[in-house]
Amino acid sequence: MASGCYSEGLIKYMQGDTGGVAGFEWDVTPGIVYKMQLTQSSYTPDKEVHDFLDDVSGDKVTGTTDATLTGSDFVIPTEDVGNNRVEMDYDNTVVYSSVAGAETVQYVIIYYDSTVAATSSLICFLDFSGGTIVTNGSDITITFNAEGVFALDYGA
Repeated sequence: MASGCYSEGLIKYMQGDTGGVAGFEWDVTPGIVYKMQLTQSSYTPDKEVHDFLDDVSGDKVTGTTDATLTGSDFVIPTEDVGNNRVEMDYDNTVVYSSVAGAETVQYVIIYYDSTVAATSSLICFLDFSGGTIVTNGSDITITFNAEGVFALDYGA
């Protein structure tokens, strides 16, 4: 499966609803924390059913700590007129250091962190352009696509 967004996360994003914290925004916003989780190939994304982090936490890559996306690296959403969409971007790489061996990483999941898995809204899942990554104790570096982390299409 390719990358995609979770429907419930997009609804919450558009409504500005983070479960008590106002302003679910993709930019530098005090009090809003986004994180990324490395997920094993055993995980099968369900865009309509999976809505919170507790739906995917069982498939997290063993021994990894979810990376915090820092506010200063968020890029204010921009319009891509040629592709009829608004792109959300992040202007930095994320490094997971010394990821223990013998697991296959399939996705990176971005979520809003409410500090409680049952209320931390899933935003999107991203696959790797080269396929899966088999961990071997080396670092895993995530570099986001130049077209953005995810995009909202507004049609032709």
